[in-house]
Amino acid sequence: MTGSFNLLMTDSPSRVARNSLAEGLAAHLGHWSERKGSSSADIALLRRAARELALAACDGHVCLPLESCAGVSADEARHALLASGAAVEAGSRMLAAIAWPLVIDGERLYLRACFDLETRLAAALSALSGRLSIVSGGPGTGKTTTAANRIAQLIENEPDLRIMLAAPT
Repeated sequence: MTGSFNLLMTDSPSRVARNSLAEGLAAHLGHWSERKGSSSADIALLRRAARELALAACDGHVCLPLESCAGVSADEARHALLASGAAVEAGSRMLAAIAWPLVIDGERLYLRACFDLETRLAAALSALSGRLSIVSGGPGTGKTTTAANRIAQLIENEPDLRIMLAAPT
């Protein structure tokens, strides 16, 4: 106990908080994966990857390269994370069906919330560049917010601009 106390006394509060957050996410996802019946090897890799991803997020990163998230190759990490039941591939139809905590997009691992924010940002940026924009997505994905923000920007830049909107609902 004394060793832990000394560690806490010498570490900065922000470092302790970062490590606590990372350990908490790793433990939570590990327990979740255990309840799904995942193998101990997949759970161990999931915990390492979740810890590294949380620390990266604390440092302002939105994703982590698969090859650096758990000390194994990108292919091994992908296989174990998918087998753990805590991650889904970005292009999968299952992404929209369940609130997966982790998303694998190409060679990158994201927390789901960071992946969703990056997706919305990419959509908003592409909407800024053309005369025609199509915004689609399921409930709660930010379609109305994206359209309203874009219209506000357009009107601010060009008050006499004519805008036409169409929606199926």
